[in-house]
Amino acid sequence: MSDSDFDVIVIGGGFGGLATTAALRRYGVTNVCLLEGGQSYGNFWTTNYDRISLHTAWHCLPDDGGDNDNYSMFKTRDQLLAYFVNYAERHRLKDVTRFDTTVTGISRDGTGSEYPWSVTSADGDLRARYVVVATGYCRRPVSPKFENQNAYSGDLRHSKAYRNAEPYVGKRVLVVGTGNSGAEISIELVEAGAASVAMLGYGPRYYIPIAAYSELLHQAREMGAAGPAGVINLHAFTPGTQAFDEQLLAFDEMLGPLAEDLSEFGLDLPSDGPFTEFNRTHRVPVLDHGAAALIRSGVIEVLKDRIDAFTANGVKMTAN
Repeated sequence: MSDSDFDVIVIGGGFGGLATTAALRRYGVTNVCLLEGGQSYGNFWTTNYDRISLHTAWHCLPDDGGDNDNYSMFKTRDQLLAYFVNYAERHRLKDVTRFDTTVTGISRDGTGSEYPWSVTSADGDLRARYVVVATGYCRRPVSPKFENQNAYSGDLRHSKAYRNAEPYVGKRVLVVGTGNSGAEISIELVEAGAASVAMLGYGPRYYIPIAAYSELLHQAREMGAAGPAGVINLHAFTPGTQAFDEQLLAFDEMLGPLAEDLSEFGLDLPSDGPFTEFNRTHRVPVLDHGAAALIRSGVIEVLKDRIDAFTANGVKMTAN
């Protein structure tokens, strides 16, 4: 057996890749290789804005030795990266990890080879009996194209390229999107002294105060309805079944009353409850760190229009 032949190759060193590799090793699969394109576990999180934090409470990995309890309910980026390192050390994953290895292709040999999968990278080809792709679905930003976009003289960037508000002090900023990233970036822009901040979003959206949500989750965790135990309990229900829908409705009844009603200011409430809404549309409720108050005061303006085209110094919008 060569050092390029493996029973399993796992691609991606984030939540999915770390958990999968650790599980394989626990079950006796020693000839495994974990490939990470960056220089650290969870490299994806190092490329996001500075103040990002998780929006899922107690988001953890299986068999972490209780390390999850050493961190806040919603881990910050630095806490998450430290948690990943601790987990890798606990499961001795460094021994099987290759960093700075970006996969450029995966192919399968159908001739009956013992190692039918070929994984291609700049460092050469690796072969495997099985391949697990754990790169996540938020890795590549999607930037829509608009008419006359190249003529715009201002700064245009995806939130993936945003780091902090320092470059926008004293400037008028339009944030496209009213979700968690849009709300958190808008708050930071206001705090840093942007001349004006507007959020563009024509769809309905839940804004849940994070303090009230945290208190509810602590109560739910004590009853086994949140945290790791709650996730395990929910997995007993199959999505699409009546039992699963009833669970969502039960969560809706707990969380829905906490929602801020911002319909007067341009953000309508969804017709379904928060969990049902997410399950149906994948529109994530905002865990609000203060954007709702800024919207009510008019400091953050909400626009329900759509971008039609760019001009040299702004955008043209069409009423929704």
